[in-house]
Amino acid sequence: MATQIARARLMGIVLAAGESSRMGRDKALLRWQGQTFLHHCVTKLAALCGTVRVVVGHHAATILAAESELKVDWRRNHDISRGRLSSLQVGLEETEWSEWEGAFVVPVDHPAFQAKTLRALLQRRAELPRVDVIKPRYQDHNGHPVFYSAAALAALAAAASRQKISDVAAKLATGLVEVDDPAVLTNVDTPDDLAALPQ
Repeated sequence: MATQIARARLMGIVLAAGESSRMGRDKALLRWQGQTFLHHCVTKLAALCGTVRVVVGHHAATILAAESELKVDWRRNHDISRGRLSSLQVGLEETEWSEWEGAFVVPVDHPAFQAKTLRALLQRRAELPRVDVIKPRYQDHNGHPVFYSAAALAALAAAASRQKISDVAAKLATGLVEVDDPAVLTNVDTPDDLAALPQ
């Protein structure tokens, strides 16, 4: 059933604008299993999505130079001090949501999620068409990536940018899908987190 949603109506958005202060270097360009974090995220999203957007901020020029071969729509958040929602809103600019089913949104520091998790989110969306937010769940904890319907994305685009994405999403109908993918909970913030990734 997941394949009933046309690829052209699905978008992937990678949030890669953060300062990476705890890591000490840009997380988008960290390498794992032979590829950068950004490359991992984009490759998995591109398999299902007609469009992939990447929002950069800090270290934008470095990321664009290093990943120039990626077939993505680059967006830049010039004021990341406003928070992660502001980066998502940059990724949502100039979009007519009536043309889209929705989008997967993933922070770049969650590179290890499995492609099957995206398919599970899409399957759950097909089962719950009135639900606007679909989150993966592993061992009683919600993770990333998250699927947002077009209506949810329009609400996020219109929200005050200094709110948290989770606060806006909490007002929307939300569904969960259990996944056999512990990496949905793997947030790589520090060198120790990086070292703990399975090789």
